[in-house]
Amino acid sequence: MMFQTYEAFMVEIGVGGNILTQDFVQLGGLASQGIWFHNLWDFFHHPKLTIDIDVAFHIKHEWVGDATIIDRFIQLEIHVSS
Repeated sequence: MMFQTYEAFMVEIGVGGNILTQDFVQLGGLASQGIWFHNLWDFFHHPKLTIDIDVAFHIKHEWVGDATIIDRFIQLEIHVSS
């Protein structure tokens, strides 16, 4: 059940790879507030700690070079300032 929860959390954010190593300040607003993974991500981000999630639990892309649209926005430094 933990795997399905983590997978749903990654899909909600729209980022591939280990979401818990991504910038919480930049992407945390994309997650539902108060859920366990959101709180964990927030807690570990501020003191600059990381949690390594095994690659087996990352969302797998079908083709070489595939990426999520949010990953592409990050690569191109496209973001909305609040």
